[in-house]
Amino acid sequence: EMEARKTLPVQTNEIPGWPEGPAVGAESAILMDAQTGAILYAKDIDARQYPASVTKIMTCLLAIENSDLDEMVTFSHEAVFSIERGSSNIGMDEGESITMNQALHGILILSANEVANAVGEHVAGDAQSFVNMMNAKAEEIGCENTHFMNAHGLHNEEHYTSARDLALIAREFFSHDVLANIS
Repeated sequence: EMEARKTLPVQTNEIPGWPEGPAVGAESAILMDAQTGAILYAKDIDARQYPASVTKIMTCLLAIENSDLDEMVTFSHEAVFSIERGSSNIGMDEGESITMNQALHGILILSANEVANAVGEHVAGDAQSFVNMMNAKAEEIGCENTHFMNAHGLHNEEHYTSARDLALIAREFFSHDVLANIS
């Protein structure tokens, strides 16, 4: 399948005088200059894709914008036990607490799903309110093909983004030195 996807059209190859981009095995791909937002490579960048754990980029972006690193994040029953058994976690238990700084490290380095849940609850009060914040932030930064359903990225048919939208989210994410340094 990956070899077949290499034959899909690369839109930036159609720009006269623009260097030809590589054949990549992804269904869609983008290379965006983080400073200017200029698109240097585009392959089906507006197609809806399931973001999986890169969802956590938005989770951490909202956390850094709406909390302090020394705040304590406490794990609810829902945060710990609503994730799929065997999915990425750091073994937190209901009632335990860690700092937001530790939580960001757990999310970005270990892809901890229960930590993403707890951060969402901490920032917004409950999971659904955090998802609403995620979708509002996506719209605010210009995302047009993004809809979040959770803070961790475990599969949901209604949870999607596009390469272009993910690049826009990543530009915001990397504008925060703390997040750039952790990741």
